[in-house]
Amino acid sequence: MLISIAYCADKYGENAWPGQQSIADDASMSVRSVQRHTEWLEKHGYLTRERRNRTNGTRTSDRYTLHMPLPENSAGRRQPDSLSPDNGGRDNMTLVSGLLTVRGTVS
Repeated sequence: MLISIAYCADKYGENAWPGQQSIADDASMSVRSVQRHTEWLEKHGYLTRERRNRTNGTRTSDRYTLHMPLPENSAGRRQPDSLSPDNGGRDNMTLVSGLLTVRGTVS
């Protein structure tokens, strides 16, 4: 599930806004499971969510930011290796590789 969000994020693990159904489809789980897992990941500091609304006030997908240990540059900005693309899309292997090291269980 976390990898599904990472695929949608930029190379810094930011600006991902997949819908819960999309995450559920990618991760082969129910939307309710996505909600439970997201709550756990947020509680344990792996991601933060920003609630988003359309101009008419209805909900839209949340904006996710992943908190993964990437090296920092001299300005304190998280900086992936030079092989990572900055296309905000589905071939961000540095971030995804980092996610594979996440340990813990989700209840």
